[in-house]
Amino acid sequence: VGPGLLATVPVMTDRSGHSPVADEIVAVHQLEPLAAAALAGPVWDYVAGGAGDENALHRNRAAWAQLTAAPRTLVDVSRIDTSLTLLGQDLAHPIVVAPTARHANYHPQGECGTVAGAKAADALYVQSSLGSTPLPDVARTARALGQQWWFQLYVQRDRGFTATLVQQATAAGASAMVLTVDTPTLGARERDQRA
Repeated sequence: VGPGLLATVPVMTDRSGHSPVADEIVAVHQLEPLAAAALAGPVWDYVAGGAGDENALHRNRAAWAQLTAAPRTLVDVSRIDTSLTLLGQDLAHPIVVAPTARHANYHPQGECGTVAGAKAADALYVQSSLGSTPLPDVARTARALGQQWWFQLYVQRDRGFTATLVQQATAAGASAMVLTVDTPTLGARERDQRA
């Protein structure tokens, strides 16, 4: 897998070849109906849903809606620098592709396609421990593209298994571990149970 992978990511079009993504989408929320139409029922339910009555999901959306950018006026904007160093890694901006499971459910290139997208956006990629693409393939793609990546880890009861995951990820090239600590047990996802 090489840099040509970036050119193989298809652009979403309708039957006439029109691309609403390129021509009409100006806000992230406009992508949701396109994704719902493109993904099979249970896959969409997994992506869009939450646990129980989805109260936390609704509260999270409401909290995000309250955030605003704080404009700074009368400041020099002739040179804007969004770069930063995070855990010893230089990043062009504070955008990280968060770990999500099972990318092959959403795109035939799976996590390798996401690595390519992260590279195209100059963003840091975080590989989920619940990925659908074998870790060596993800690592090979990242290496070929010169893409930095981290590995997300659920600490398992079997600490030996957890240690093996850490060893595999670091051997493959992950430069940091992202620990998920808020999932001691899986939530009752009612959408998934109905599917």
